[in-house]
Amino acid sequence: MKKELSRFKPYLLNLFLIWLAIIFYKTNDYYTNFLRTETQSIIFYLALAYTLFGFLYYLNYPSIKTKKSLKTSTLFMIVKIFFLPIMLNFFFSNY
Repeated sequence: MKKELSRFKPYLLNLFLIWLAIIFYKTNDYYTNFLRTETQSIIFYLALAYTLFGFLYYLNYPSIKTKKSLKTSTLFMIVKIFFLPIMLNFFFSNY
């Protein structure tokens, strides 16, 4: 049972970071003024999609193949949390 739940550890960590970032984007004055409405919507829908499809992925993916490097995954997510809204905002502003 514990081994079955351990396969969801990377998913739950990513999920925690993603929704923490969504809350940060909604409450931080800089991001609420800087991000366009379209950017905020896209980020929210991407988070919802990851919540659903990520669970299905980790449910069906063998836990042997998942990487054990949570430090690298966490650093990767932090970089994406910083750059994704900027790049989406740039895209919608110049589209």
